Order: sequence, then C-alpha cells, then structure tokens
Amino acid sequence: MTLKEEYFALRDAFVAAKNSPLEQQAIEDRINKLIEEHPDEFPDVLEASVDDLIEKATSNLVKSQMEPIIPMINLSYIAKTYFKKSNAWFIQRVNGYIVNGKRATFKEEDLKTLQDALSDMADKLKSIKLI
Repeated sequence: MTLKEEYFALRDAFVAAKNSPLEQQAIEDRINKLIEEHPDEFPDVLEASVDDLIEKATSNLVKSQMEPIIPMINLSYIAKTYFKKSNAWFIQRVNGYIVNGKRATFKEEDLKTLQDALSDMADKLKSIKLI
C-alpha cells in the first residue's frame, strides 16, 4: 500500500469512526506517525487528499442538484445529444463513480455544457403550446 493509499484509508476510517473518540485518536496517532516517517512526501499526499475531497464535493453537488429532475429526464438523451458520449460516461460523472482508479467527474467545460443542455431542454419544454 502506498503512502497516499494508506492516508486516504485512514482519513476515511477517521470519518467513519465519528462516534468513537478512542478509535479516532488511534487513527490520528497513526497519521502522525506517517507524517514523522515521511516528512518530505506528506505535503504531496495532503495536496492529493484535498484534490480528492474537492472532486467528491463537486460530484456530490452536481448529483444533489440534479436528483430532483433525474426521474423526469432522459440522461441517455443528454449524453448523446449534448456530449456525444455514452449513457455510461454520463452516469459515471453524475454519480462520481471510480473509473480506472480515479473518480469520474465533470470538467469545467462539461459543467457548462450540462447547464446549457438543461437550459435548452427547458426552453424547448416552455415553447410547447397545446391547443
């Protein structure tokens, strides 16, 4: 296990142990030992951890914002029409799935495309006049 993998596992275990101060203290002690053992490498591990947390937060934000409308829209249509990608590609990013060892997220330009797609669909729906 690499230093990064061990730290990420400890970080996640620390959060999971939120109701166990003793377990959290043991995890914190292990993290402090890792810092002592790898003082030159640890800043890079922390930077990777911050990047990972930002990716998770962004992915969770997109998913939570889209959750109320997902039953109303065809995600495959959005993927194919606006992104020229597969439904699987789109779903991986909406849900933040791990693909090839990395979290699948929307890039900045993808988020703009998604916003434009939703706006375009909304305009099309608003333009329908029955009777």
